[in-house]
Amino acid sequence: MMKTTLLIGGMLMSTITFAQFSKGDHLVSGSFGLNSSAYKATTGSPADRSKGSGILLSIAGSTFSSNLVRNTVSFYVSHNVSKTNLNNPSNAYVSTGLNYGLAFSRAKLLPLAKSLYLNFPFNLSTGFTSSSVEQSGATIENRSKGFTVSAGVSAGLLYQLNKRWVLTLSLPDLASVGYSTTKFDGYVNGVLQNPSFRSNSFNLTSGIGARALGDLSVGFGYIIPRKK
Repeated sequence: MMKTTLLIGGMLMSTITFAQFSKGDHLVSGSFGLNSSAYKATTGSPADRSKGSGILLSIAGSTFSSNLVRNTVSFYVSHNVSKTNLNNPSNAYVSTGLNYGLAFSRAKLLPLAKSLYLNFPFNLSTGFTSSSVEQSGATIENRSKGFTVSAGVSAGLLYQLNKRWVLTLSLPDLASVGYSTTKFDGYVNGVLQNPSFRSNSFNLTSGIGARALGDLSVGFGYIIPRKK
């Protein structure tokens, strides 16, 4: 009994020692990314070539409902363009995509060391997607528009660098459930062709064994203290 009491007391003291945030504090964070890729086949004449580029912007605002509970609302938008079969301009394809959405998460911070926290946010998100694939010099274009909604649990680390700046590391979707619906349309000479068709899907994922290191996300946040 005494050992149990000492253990619980030690955990509480650790929490008090490590907790650096206060109820009512705000945390503003964001990220901006650019990417590009290029490919050229080593065989074939002429050698197949492709290239792509993309941009990502994410903005998030958090409020601490207690010194160890953080509620976050975020917005993201991304755009990408890829071109394939560039060795044959008359048969090259141009693909574009746009994704944007909103997300809400709630996380309890678990102190690991001074200023270092582990957390497993519960996330709710909704997003919209649109894309098109067009053949260069042709009159045919395929377009799609979709909507997704999902809920899940992710994981992350949060390290308070000083009184104002925070470093975050996150791995999305330890477990998630989601629904998506997408409508596909075909155009010829800019005229919508029939029939269009729709695809609906329900998915459930769990586990991190198949996740790549590239799924890790690093970011910075700025703390705005509560008004006294």
